[in-house]
Amino acid sequence: MASLLAACVVPTPEIIVVTSVITTTPRPTYTPYPTYTALPTYTPYPTPTPTSTPRPTRTPTSTPTTEMTPTVTATSTRRAAAAVTQPSPTATATATPALAGPSGSGPLTVHGVTATFRLDTRRRTFAPNEKIWFRFAIRNDAATVLPYGFIGVKIGNGGFHTSWTGASIAPNGTLNWRDNVTLAAPGTYILTLAMCFSTVEACRGGSGDWADLSTGIQVTIQ
Repeated sequence: MASLLAACVVPTPEIIVVTSVITTTPRPTYTPYPTYTALPTYTPYPTPTPTSTPRPTRTPTSTPTTEMTPTVTATSTRRAAAAVTQPSPTATATATPALAGPSGSGPLTVHGVTATFRLDTRRRTFAPNEKIWFRFAIRNDAATVLPYGFIGVKIGNGGFHTSWTGASIAPNGTLNWRDNVTLAAPGTYILTLAMCFSTVEACRGGSGDWADLSTGIQVTIQ
């Protein structure tokens, strides 16, 4: 009995003393990211439309006919726009003498002008359509302006090569000129410097006052 009572004895409760308190640090409050705001849509700058600026129109200026100054030497060829049929000279001045020497003709004075005429070479034989270069000088011996219709080379077969047309020579001025003529058909030709002292219309119409300003220079085409 005694042992049974001993076994039923209630144990004395133990007292647990907590000497330290463990504190926990709370996690930080979650802050959500700000709401995403889309960037504005890119609007490209307008592309400029190129505009072509037309160049200014060049206004041609008419060059009045000027008088030749003394001893002006030209280096290019000025030709008439239309062919000229030269009639027989009506001047009663100097008749055309015999053929010129190898270096040319002149000086010869006719109608108040003094002229010289020569080839640029001492050759007298040329190939068909070869350029035959020549020079001439015409001096106006008067103290007044000398207008004229044509200046050029008379060809022995009836043709005429125009060097100048519808101009004038200044008082006591000299026209110096270099030009060329071509002949296609084989044969012998006489080249003579000639001038018409009338208007272009009269010279073309057959009533002009024509005169030879040189003796003839003979050339052969072969």
